[in-house]
This record gives sequence, C-alpha cells and structure tokens, in this order.
Amino acid sequence: MKRFLIVFSLITLALLTSCTRKVKWVEMNIGDTFKASYQYFNGREVEFIKLDSGETFILSYDVVVEDGSLTLEWENPDEDLIWKETFLENDQGTFEFTSETDGRYRLIVVGDETRGEFNFSWEIAD
Repeated sequence: MKRFLIVFSLITLALLTSCTRKVKWVEMNIGDTFKASYQYFNGREVEFIKLDSGETFILSYDVVVEDGSLTLEWENPDEDLIWKETFLENDQGTFEFTSETDGRYRLIVVGDETRGEFNFSWEIAD
C-alpha cells in the first residue's frame, strides 16, 4: 500500500507540473487568425493546419513579451521540428514554408512564465 501511494503521488505530481497554466487569458481563434493576451502563460497551445504537398504556408506574427519568453515552433505531420523562434522581447515578422507532403502541420506556441500577447495570421498559397 505504501508503494502504491508513492507511485500515485509521483504520477499526480508529474501530471500537475506538465499542465498548461493561463491567467487572464483572452483568446480569439477563428479561421486563419489566432491571437491571445494574457497576464500569465506557462505551457503549450497547438494549432493544426492542413497543407497539401506544394502549398506554401505564410505566417505573420506580432509578439509582445513583457516578461518571460514565448516560443513559436512549426512541426511537420511526423512531428519533426521545422522552425523554432524564441522571443524575449517584442517582435514581428513572417515565416514561410512550402510543404513537401500532405498532412496536418502543427503551429505550437510555448509560454515560459510569460506575460504579454501574440497575434498570428496566415495564408496558404498554391
């Protein structure tokens, strides 16, 4: 019984520490736009984007970082990392990617004890 309690406690601790925490999170995620503002964000948000082979994904981003850091990642359908950018301060720019395979790609937003906001919009071109 003692062993069970230890294992149960470790599993519970692992689940609690791996959760995404958001405080005063206000989000708008419609179509080809994803934006949010937050007092505190620690964890991950994932947006799935379907691309056919040969299509070009063009992401425009505007990031405000008041504290901590915010990281953007782009993964292919096999979850291989294609692009990664970490922001410690305000920034804006674009990322462009042409797919070689059909599938669901992943735009991942990772907050590391951050405060601020982000605004992403994208288009898919043939």
